[in-house]
Amino acid sequence: MKIISGNFENLKSEMKLHLENVKRKIKIYESERKRKKYLNEYEQKKLQELYNLKRIYTPTNVLPVKINGTNLVIDFKIYQSFMKKIQPFTFQIITSSNRLCIEYQTDTHSKGCLELYDLSSFFSNFQNIPVGGIDRKERL
Repeated sequence: MKIISGNFENLKSEMKLHLENVKRKIKIYESERKRKKYLNEYEQKKLQELYNLKRIYTPTNVLPVKINGTNLVIDFKIYQSFMKKIQPFTFQIITSSNRLCIEYQTDTHSKGCLELYDLSSFFSNFQNIPVGGIDRKERL
């Protein structure tokens, strides 16, 4: 995948702003838990969702990239890491409305598929997501 437009520096600063907002909300729930000694079921669920968002908005964990020609937003770090591992194998990249699938086959006829699901719901308010183009037969 080649980045067609945008850069990661602007994205990282935007992610850090969202991360600070999530951390602030976590702190509110944690202080509430200390004050009351417990959280009700709704508050526990909300706190868990915030911890999940904290991971998603941490630039060292996730770097979102929008796929050119689609509405898909995938994690570039996972994509890049996986593509390096399957470099010697034959593979095919398939996009659908909610995922990107990388099907690969080894020389010993073992097959596999990595599905990268759409992250656009988490990054819908972001302005600086880079756009990447996929060459269906790309080699690293």
